[in-house]
Amino acid sequence: MTRVRFFILLLGLIGVGTSLACGGAGEIALPSAELTEPWTKMNLPTKDGTVLVSTSTSLSVQHKGEKVSEIADKYIAAIEKAKFKKQHETKGDSVAVTFKGKKGNCSLAVTAAAGNTLVAIAMQ
Repeated sequence: MTRVRFFILLLGLIGVGTSLACGGAGEIALPSAELTEPWTKMNLPTKDGTVLVSTSTSLSVQHKGEKVSEIADKYIAAIEKAKFKKQHETKGDSVAVTFKGKKGNCSLAVTAAAGNTLVAIAMQ
């Protein structure tokens, strides 16, 4: 079940990226949101980006520039520091990682679109 949610999250992130790419860089002004719990307690590297969605179970952040590997590594380190253990990782043009924690599982997806890097995290 975790892998199904993970791949749905990844497909959604790719869909957002494709939408941005089709609209062209800089043509779409995405609304920003305030960072909420549990994300505020995890010291995620969101300060350099724009939080697009923040709920108790999902987080989406846009970072300027296509720096997928660099940004993914920062999020992976922060999630591991928050006591989640990496279970599965796929790296390529996009990065996808699943984690297991004491209180649940976490999935991370990072991809580039329209000159930006998009990050999506889901808590299960």
